[in-house]
Parts: sequence; C-alpha cells; structure tokens
Amino acid sequence: MKIRAITNSRIKHANIHDDIKDIYTVSVFFWHSRDDKPLIIQLGSDDEYYITNNGIDWKRNPTITPRNLLERLDGLNCTWNHLHLVNIEIGASFGNLYFCAACQYRTIDILHDVSKEDTYHYTEDIHTTSRGYIGNIKRNDLTILSAPRYVNEVHLFWRTGGPCNPPLLCYEYEGSKLWFKRHCGDLHWRPLVNRKLSRDYDPREIQKVLKKTLVPRVTINLKESRPYNPAGNTTYFGVSESITDAYVRLKHTKVPFGPFTVKNDKHGQTRLNGIKSGEKLESISAFYDGHNPIGIPLLIELKSQGGTTFKYYKRSKNKAAWTELNRPGEDARPLVGEELRTQLERMKSQEEDLPTKSPQKLSMSSGSETSRSHNIGGIIVGTIGTSIGIALLSFAAFKLFNVTKCFFKSSL
Repeated sequence: MKIRAITNSRIKHANIHDDIKDIYTVSVFFWHSRDDKPLIIQLGSDDEYYITNNGIDWKRNPTITPRNLLERLDGLNCTWNHLHLVNIEIGASFGNLYFCAACQYRTIDILHDVSKEDTYHYTEDIHTTSRGYIGNIKRNDLTILSAPRYVNEVHLFWRTGGPCNPPLLCYEYEGSKLWFKRHCGDLHWRPLVNRKLSRDYDPREIQKVLKKTLVPRVTINLKESRPYNPAGNTTYFGVSESITDAYVRLKHTKVPFGPFTVKNDKHGQTRLNGIKSGEKLESISAFYDGHNPIGIPLLIELKSQGGTTFKYYKRSKNKAAWTELNRPGEDARPLVGEELRTQLERMKSQEEDLPTKSPQKLSMSSGSETSRSHNIGGIIVGTIGTSIGIALLSFAAFKLFNVTKCFFKSSL
C-alpha cells in the first residue's frame, strides 16, 4: 500500500514520497494553537517520522527518534510558528540575554529586578522575546508549561534564600494575568487563582504566596509502610511503626524533619474523604488492628507543627467518609495509654466489614510499646509536559497529547 496524501480539516495536503506497507496508524504532531501547521508526521508504530520543508511534501527523517522527539518538535515550532523557548533557570547571572535553545538564533532578553528584595524578600526576572512569541516554558531540559498564543513575556518571582525555592510564574494573556505556582518538591505547576494578583503585581500578596510555597503540599498515602515519595512530589516521607496492645501505629513524617501541608489523604487508591487540615503538620498517624496492618485504619491522628494540636478522625457510620472525633477543649492533648486503647476498641467494635483473615495479633502487656523506623532512601523522578498536539487514526500512541481524527487516502 502507498499513502498518496493525508488530508483532514486542518491539513490541506500532505504528500508522502515513500512506499509504505502494513500501516495501521497515522500520527500528526502540531502545536496546540496552530493545528493548521503540522510539524511531524509518524506512520505506523516503528518510529518512522516525516518532516517537510514546504508544508506539502514530506520526507522521512531517520535522525528523529522517540528520545529526541520533543526536542525536534520544539525546533520545528520555532521554524514554522516562530514560538521560542524560555528557560526559567537562566537568570541575571548569565547576562541580560540568551539564545532560544531550539533555534539557537533568536534571543530572549532578561530583566532582573531587585527593588522588592529588601522589603518583601523576593526578586523578579522578566524573560521577553522581541521577535516571535513564547512557546514552551522550560526548566533546563524539562518542559513545565506551554504558553497560549501571542505571549511574549514571562515574569518569575523568586523568594530570597531558603533550601527550597520554587518561584511564582506569571504571563499576561488577553488582558488578564495568569499565575502558576509550585510548592516545594512538586513535579507539576498548578494555576494560582488570586483576585488581587489578577489585577496587579501586588508585592504583599506575592510575598505571602511565595512563603506558603516553601512548605510541601502533598498527598499522604496511609497504606505505605516504608519510606516513599508522595504522588507528584519529590519530598521524602519516613514511616515509623509502633505496637501497643496489639494495635499498630504507622507514623508518617517528612525527611528531613519539617512541616508539611496536606492536599488529601489516601489509603492505597481509596481517598479518605472528610479529613481536613489547612494548617502545617508535623506528622500523620494511622492506627490499625493487628500486628500486620491491613484494611482501613481504625483511627487517624493529625499532629500540628510543634505539637500544639492533635486532631483525630474516625470512619462515619456509613463508612463513606471520615469525621473528626469530638474532643471539646482537648485538642492540645494527644490520646495515649488507656484512653487511646479504649477509643481503638470502640472503633473496632463498630467495624462491620472486618478482613476475612484476621491478622496475627501480638500479645503484649497493657501499655507496653515497641517501635521501629525504616531508613529513608529514594530516587528523584521527573515528568515532561507539553502542548504539542497529536492527531491519530486508529488508536492513541502518545497519550500525553490531544487526540483528534485524521484520515488518509491510499492506493494499492
């Protein structure tokens, strides 16, 4: 079979000058706001990629591989769409300009503003392109955001000092300021909705947000019994185990020790709805029945930074959510000893859906406790995000991209 042309509502005409056999998929890559200009066409699933010099005739390019595909797309995005790369890791120490990493031709200007450093403890870097616009926003080799159409300036706000220093990012689009933030350890950037900042660069509000992002905001998985990284975050968490009266406590703390805030709590793939905490925490503990914890916890403890408050959550009667244990005036005191054991016994008796195989219990005298901690170790991982689009016929080969329909004409 020979593919003579690829057409759809976006691609007027694409001539393929190769004899192709046994092709089941056609993939077309394009920038999200310029789907009238395809950048790369892939035929089949054997890593055969085609590029064009005139927008009509396409020839196979053997130098393109899955490993360098995003890099080549960035380069073609410069050529065809005049969209250049901004690297937020390049600051004023590199000078007042740098070259776009994709085309190595157009320059990005940098303005370093230190006027707010003494009063508000942050500096500002402004990256501007005077020829063309901004496409992907990168942190060295990692793509973190993709700008919408006609953005030519990106503002970065950096808090002065600190071991973890994620910046705030902002660009203007259609008359509004769009903000993005990343908490310490986060792998992904998220939109920041703030009415004050949508109108102006309010230095007090910028200072407040930057201070909050220094504290990791994580999803705690209470099913973990060994050190782990919360989903989407590189922060390490250690898990210590202690056993009291045949009840097991798994305590989750940040490593190195420090405060954190909670996005949500999970147990495996099950979200624990109803557990609320907007304050900085020192630890989260889950209490289980048995020496080998299985199933859903009986009780969950949230210990605030500095140990000033202790909140406890139990499962609601319908088991669909968690509710806070009513302890009027007792939040400053933790549950320990006989009081804790009594509460756990009460929770256990209310559980109707116990595991079919009860875990082996550890016989210990009342009030005795043993504990052990797991040494921390891990690996830092990263992800790649982009707004290059892909149009597929048959099935989606690259799920990172937007999917639309694509049709081809063939002759035998």
